[in-house]
Amino acid sequence: MHDRFYAWLLLGWMVLSPAGAADVPPAVSSESRIRREVERLLPGLGADDLMTRSDSRTRLIELGPQILPYLPDLATVKDAAEREAIRRLANALERLHARESLLPSAVSVDEASISLGTLLQRVSQQTGNRFDLSNLDSQVIDSKHSIRLQNATFWAAIGEIDRVGQLQPATCTAEGLQFEKTTSENGVVGQAISLDGAFRVEAGPVIRRPVVGQAGRDLIRIPITCLSEPRLRPLLATFAIREFRTGSPSIGRCNPFDPQAQLELSFGTADRAIRWSLDYVVDSAADVMQLDVAGQVQVLLAAGEMPLVFPSLPECQGAERSRGGLSVRIHSVEELTSNDGLRSAIVAVDVVYDRGGPGFESHQTWSLHNDVRLTTRDEGAADLLPTGGMTTERSADGALRLKYRFMGLEQPFANYRFVYRAPVSVASHAVAIDVKRLPVPAATKP
Repeated sequence: MHDRFYAWLLLGWMVLSPAGAADVPPAVSSESRIRREVERLLPGLGADDLMTRSDSRTRLIELGPQILPYLPDLATVKDAAEREAIRRLANALERLHARESLLPSAVSVDEASISLGTLLQRVSQQTGNRFDLSNLDSQVIDSKHSIRLQNATFWAAIGEIDRVGQLQPATCTAEGLQFEKTTSENGVVGQAISLDGAFRVEAGPVIRRPVVGQAGRDLIRIPITCLSEPRLRPLLATFAIREFRTGSPSIGRCNPFDPQAQLELSFGTADRAIRWSLDYVVDSAADVMQLDVAGQVQVLLAAGEMPLVFPSLPECQGAERSRGGLSVRIHSVEELTSNDGLRSAIVAVDVVYDRGGPGFESHQTWSLHNDVRLTTRDEGAADLLPTGGMTTERSADGALRLKYRFMGLEQPFANYRFVYRAPVSVASHAVAIDVKRLPVPAATKP
């Protein structure tokens, strides 16, 4: 009964919330107001009166996943009924947040003249996607362009930026999406792009050559590159080549070189793209000028990334925060001062994923590479990122202990708070690939 109640409320919330709009009701538009509203409504979850409990649940659900950071740690809630209600509420909102995180971002920019750097900053602010411009010179970043985007998906916006600025996606790392200048050598000649929500698939250029040892037969190889929006964290892609429909009106459907081929590909951390090839065999005499490619790839993603915010550094030792199947506890905090007066902090945390399933069991390495930082209440101050990565060890209770070192503390120790951002679930998403009229060159000589 409770699950059905939550399902209907969540469905209504999803339908009534427009894509790309802020997920904050007009009456609750700031962080402080959200916090106060949550604090006002939470006691109602444990009320004796059914109407009060129902009204509190309804209002909290309407506020959406944005309230998750303001829900209390269950261990601190004394009332059993209220604790169970908060647990169900958090689980429902986490599932919704995970599903929403897989939806494509929306971009709206209408400028007659805007620099590339400012344009990308706008896109980043609206979508949560980061860019790495370290390989672009200042002349490119400062170049002015006219662009008009109205509720465009992120990848459609990137395509328009390529059109006006001659910049195409090169690769995606943990630092963000990188670009390269579009030239006659690396342009889209011989390639085709397929967009599906938060994913971009690039096919080509096609290679055609004789099959060694098979007279009268040619191999057609179609390179494929799949990229997700940088804010997402894809882990694994699986597909079977027989599920792809590749062909043309002139020859019909192509025969796979290996009809039984099934691939399982991991997304890297240094390069978050996956690349593979679709191989087919055709008659050497076949006149194939273009090919259509259709199919899908099942992608496993770490979804629903949420910040776990801890108290100020002097007070956070022993503090624990949980979301979904993830628990993070502060084991120790040290403040250090070097001989030359440079201040630093070492924060050790114990991380436990208590949710089973292949997603969490088979991809333990991704669970280590989460976004951590020290923040302050000073909006003008930049967050401090860890220096030199992290060290790992096992704690006595089996948790994974991670140590981070933060250098260059300039404010009082008590002004800093440790923030750990991590996904709370693993979700599977089918990425549709639909490429039309992919050019096929003549066969190369053996």
